Amino acid sequence: MIYTGYYAKVNQYKSINKTLKLFAISCTSPYGIKLNGSVPILAPSPDLLSDYKSGLISQLEYKERYLNQLKRIDLKSIEDKLQNCILLCYECSSDFCHRHILSEYLRNNQIKIKEFEC
Repeated sequence: MIYTGYYAKVNQYKSINKTLKLFAISCTSPYGIKLNGSVPILAPSPDLLSDYKSGLISQLEYKERYLNQLKRIDLKSIEDKLQNCILLCYECSSDFCHRHILSEYLRNNQIKIKEFEC
């Protein structure tokens, strides 16, 4: 299983399951959080992030552009490499976020992924 989560809960994730690996899927990660690595190919492009944060594009446009980015990824290699991992970004579970778009995309492609619940 692949999991998703957000940086603010890293300590809780570690206390619940010490065997899960933590990987960033954001352009940057917070200082001081020890991660097992990052998966830059799953992060939104800097241009996409900038356009959204500056209000140049809507959530719908952001989703469309991010999905187009994901369509270029070899999903099988992602699935194989990220088993027993939590993919992390900044936004909490209830906020609009690329992590949720990624989860939906992977599920639609028969890859098991879910938000890690504490």
